[in-house]
Amino acid sequence: MLLALCDAAMARTQGDLFRADHIIQEALHRAAPWSNPARSVNPFNFMLVTFLTGDLLLENRLPAWAGGKLFIDRAFRAPLIAYYDKPGLVLTDLDQVTLTVPESAILPIEVKGPRSDQVSFNPFQTLIDGVTTATAGTIIDLDGSPVHAIINTGSVLGAVPQAMQRSHHWPVVGTVSSLRDDTIQAEKADLVQVPSLTLGHTVFRNQLMIVAKTSHAVIGLQSLGVLIHVVMTDHGMSFGPDAPFSCHRQASLQSDIGGLNAAFLLPVSYDGQHRMAALMTGDNSPEPLVIQRPTLTTQAGIKATQKFETATGMIRESAILRSTALRLDHHNVQARIRYRVGDSTKPPVLTMSALEGAKLSFDLHQGVACLD
Repeated sequence: MLLALCDAAMARTQGDLFRADHIIQEALHRAAPWSNPARSVNPFNFMLVTFLTGDLLLENRLPAWAGGKLFIDRAFRAPLIAYYDKPGLVLTDLDQVTLTVPESAILPIEVKGPRSDQVSFNPFQTLIDGVTTATAGTIIDLDGSPVHAIINTGSVLGAVPQAMQRSHHWPVVGTVSSLRDDTIQAEKADLVQVPSLTLGHTVFRNQLMIVAKTSHAVIGLQSLGVLIHVVMTDHGMSFGPDAPFSCHRQASLQSDIGGLNAAFLLPVSYDGQHRMAALMTGDNSPEPLVIQRPTLTTQAGIKATQKFETATGMIRESAILRSTALRLDHHNVQARIRYRVGDSTKPPVLTMSALEGAKLSFDLHQGVACLD
């Protein structure tokens, strides 16, 4: 079971979610009876089932994902609570999302649209120190109401403004909180299923979205992942089976075990270093590459304090900026790197500015992603 978990993780990292599913299901079958939680609750079957449930979320199979979460509660959490007499047992990864409705109340995602569709981004919407920067912003329709939205490849679930939830009364199906050691005590946001979301001329039904304290919506990988042949530039995006598409390089996917957090990874090179960077088009930093450091006291470069909007709202940030030659996947550019205080164990971030003069292509169905 341990080897299967490693193989499945490799398959998911390579964007092959269906192969990861097959590896886990075969391992659970071959490891019987020890894979059966009715016979044994152990770290291996627990992680395998949790991983498989995360795959179902990334594959947008929402009813099956809901069933998987409820199965974990019933087959793993309940016996652990009973055995250790811990009614307040916290399983950090699992408790990020809590469903408050039965599996039957979670509706499947549906999408319908033309074979080739496109949307334009609001050009130069963000102004930072008098300099315009690219923003993946567009107007979408949420259940009959137009709203500004950010396309964010660094988020799995999308988000809707809290004010719109108050007026539309979308069905609440659960809660979500940030991933931390005290997940149970962390502030929670409602999860809703939005009956209708229209991007361009393409209609998504039953999208699972977070109710956020923002004035704009966010479209994440859950929506983008069901589209075919997605191509993004700094001016807009096209998608659909008949949309032009020429990417054939295998995608790399970073994700947590439960599938709630995920992002594409693309190769970057700078100053003789070669790393994988997470693509987050919801980050509107003016620099194409952002690197986190525990402290900036020894970092060479120009000090800057700026205020700008991101997919999670306005931020004010002190950073160090340094110019250098960058290779972002197959795109070469002379630009600045932004160093900010943060978790240095996380990969660098490719921002929306990485798409200036470049083209991002991806298709989760084919498991490909390219920046050219």
